[in-house]
Amino acid sequence: MTYNEEFKEAISLAKWLRETLNIENVLNFDHIQSLITALNGRIKMEFLFNHSGQINKVEHGFEITISEFEPETRKLFTLAHELGHLFLHMRYIIDEEYWDTIDYNHVINRNDYNKYDQMEKEANAFAAELLMSEEEFRMVIDKISKNNKVDLNKIAEHFNVSVPAAEMRGKFLNIFRWS
Repeated sequence: MTYNEEFKEAISLAKWLRETLNIENVLNFDHIQSLITALNGRIKMEFLFNHSGQINKVEHGFEITISEFEPETRKLFTLAHELGHLFLHMRYIIDEEYWDTIDYNHVINRNDYNKYDQMEKEANAFAAELLMSEEEFRMVIDKISKNNKVDLNKIAEHFNVSVPAAEMRGKFLNIFRWS
């Protein structure tokens, strides 16, 4: 099964969100903060001990808590990742009845490693597509590659993500080789 097949729903939902909200540009922290506010969410920054972020249902919306000590590029990816959980696993906007009855702490059980690991991969696929759409990623690669070589720093800078995030995106799209 290919990456696009395995994460079809995550990719489709990220594309749907980009289309629905007319997101045509590369997102930065301010853009995603405005997006979260428009979706009736809020961001809280605090010290998180062993993870970068978490999402909780609050009142009629949601709250994403992110680690205040992460670099901006990591914060951006974490926010997009948590939006992935919001749509994929909490079914926000997608299934109103499910959202109304959800207790997210029971949906994401960190003790069920296989289910938790799959949910994390799905949220990562959503975040990658939201922040680095496949079409634009390929366009940027074509634009900056020279002699079949690519400067990952330029890709990461273009998309406001970390170099490892840009590298993983390229690998999952079969543009870069797995070593």
